[in-house]
Amino acid sequence: MLRIIVEIVPAGYGRPREVARAELGNISDLGKISDYAIEVEEGVNGVTWAKPWESHGMICGHDREQSVWALVAKAAAWAAAEAEKQGGERLRLVASPEAFPESVVERMRKIAEGAPLDDEFTAGEMDALDPKFECACGTGFPKRWNYCPNCGRPVER
Repeated sequence: MLRIIVEIVPAGYGRPREVARAELGNISDLGKISDYAIEVEEGVNGVTWAKPWESHGMICGHDREQSVWALVAKAAAWAAAEAEKQGGERLRLVASPEAFPESVVERMRKIAEGAPLDDEFTAGEMDALDPKFECACGTGFPKRWNYCPNCGRPVER
């Protein structure tokens, strides 16, 4: 079996968070040209807020003398096609810019436009941004939010 795990590592050193995985099993007795059963799943997408999904299928006629990356590429292409079939259903937004002080929103806009940060956040701004609750998935966020922005779980109080 080949397992492909896709993780996000915040800032390159934070706690990794799995966002998707694929598992492929050879069903052709390890022949030179093999067929694979594939199972893929993707969690909540924090950019598009697409709902989690999973799918099962086949990759047929893979030449096992190729690099493993050729099979990974086929699996990724198959998974991307399956992701497109999932439709446009989205999770609801749990924190919009209105949830933050205007000065924080303005800084977010500047950062998104590539402007450097030229001064420190105020104590009030830091309080608005400071995670105060940690979900079982490891994501921190303000206590006033009712749902985890990463996995969508409701906050148990």
